[in-house]
Amino acid sequence: MLGWLAASVMMACTAVAQEVETPPLNVMLITVDNLRPANMGVYGYERNTTPFLSSMADRSLIFDNAWSTSAWTSPGMNSFFTGYWPPTHGQNGHSDWWDPTLPSAVKSFTDAGYRSAGYSNQGPTYANIGWQFQTNPYADELDVIDNRALPSLINKPFLAWMHFKDVHLPYNKGDAYHRMLWGADGEPTVAVQTVLDNVTIYRGQQEFEFTEDDQEVVRGLYDSAVAHADARIGAMYRKLQETGLLDRTIIIISADHGEEQFEHGWLGHASTSWDGKLYDESWHIPLIVIFPDAAMTGRIDAPVQQLDLMPTLTELLDIPTDNLVLPMQGASLLPLMRGETTEGPRPYSFAQTTYKGWATPLDEMRARVTAVRSDTLKLLRWGRVEGDELVGFDLVADPDEQAPIDVTTDDRFAPLHAALLEWDAETQQGAATLAMAAAEGEIERQRDADGDVRKIMQAYSDLLLVDQTFTNEVFPFTEDERWARQWRRLLERSRKNTARAVGRP
Repeated sequence: MLGWLAASVMMACTAVAQEVETPPLNVMLITVDNLRPANMGVYGYERNTTPFLSSMADRSLIFDNAWSTSAWTSPGMNSFFTGYWPPTHGQNGHSDWWDPTLPSAVKSFTDAGYRSAGYSNQGPTYANIGWQFQTNPYADELDVIDNRALPSLINKPFLAWMHFKDVHLPYNKGDAYHRMLWGADGEPTVAVQTVLDNVTIYRGQQEFEFTEDDQEVVRGLYDSAVAHADARIGAMYRKLQETGLLDRTIIIISADHGEEQFEHGWLGHASTSWDGKLYDESWHIPLIVIFPDAAMTGRIDAPVQQLDLMPTLTELLDIPTDNLVLPMQGASLLPLMRGETTEGPRPYSFAQTTYKGWATPLDEMRARVTAVRSDTLKLLRWGRVEGDELVGFDLVADPDEQAPIDVTTDDRFAPLHAALLEWDAETQQGAATLAMAAAEGEIERQRDADGDVRKIMQAYSDLLLVDQTFTNEVFPFTEDERWARQWRRLLERSRKNTARAVGRP
């Protein structure tokens, strides 16, 4: 089977004249907002919440130890799309900006002749990543081929992203049968009704507490929503089968981040609770890959992360990435997938989140929770205005993370702390590289505007958005003198170009 896949990819990506040209492989990424592996039957959950995915398990490649890079949507999804850590790509808030002049892994696909379509690509954090069309995750009809956002895909290779919100608060997407089966169909209490009605349930702003009975009902509601999402994924699979696209489409099922279900006092994630955390339930995600003809199957236990997806796909499909100004920080998972190794691409997993996710105001953006994790130990850095707090957990003795450890008195955590500081430096360097490239790109746009005042002003405005984006990071590169002077010069060049265009000194 592996030989077939290698041959297909080679034929798809080598310009050799043939009477019958082998079409390139498509990529369909389906993410389910805040989908927890812990509540999926295919991951061993006692309830049969994923009958379709469970039926496909023997034909799938399943990663048991996949991790997000954040605890809300935009940072994690942009790690998928760029191959960069959140502090490097900078898409960590609703006002953040990926500059249109910057290349990206998604743009590498379109440069190679693929059509790309992604959910919510008109939003600020996705606007310039490279999506050409917008998909509709709320459509009852799952016909991705007839969707207005994906024209003519039957005859063109595509990279598509569908983002299902079935499992996101409010937990009201499940059908009546599963609610009854899992004890979530009775008369709701005030607390349960809040879960049924609200997208956000901010911790500390409610007049009620969730009783143990309420919590069980809420879990049933969540599980029924998982079953609903599983059915939609199955419908998408059958639609690809009906249209003949299944034989040349790689299907990837994952999530943007995890979800708390009262393990640490509340439910939801950073955007829905205003209580950002990085305990395991908040960033453990599913990652399932279904290849045509089940070319790769099995289960992989090694830890992997979202930013590893694009390096994997670009290597697998031979998509050139020479245009990237910063090499992707993720690593290809092909050696793991081919069984050439059992080791993950890095000894530690990392993540970072704001406390309020999408709703985080600008003056709170630099307050972050950062996590570094090995198979046995975990270190959390709670960043607050009054100073950072480091907390450790022994994941072997305390897998539920209920017994925090003072890391200043436990030498086992010293390597994790050192790795975290190295990660800070790496991501800051990456952010500087991208920002400088964006500045050069905007200055070139001004030069090419040929005196068009509006275009010159737009380029300067876009550059100011880049400046705001990276200034809001925990460790802004603009505060490091290695890059600050150069950055100020680039901003001033762009400002002067604008001033001259509008006739001002």
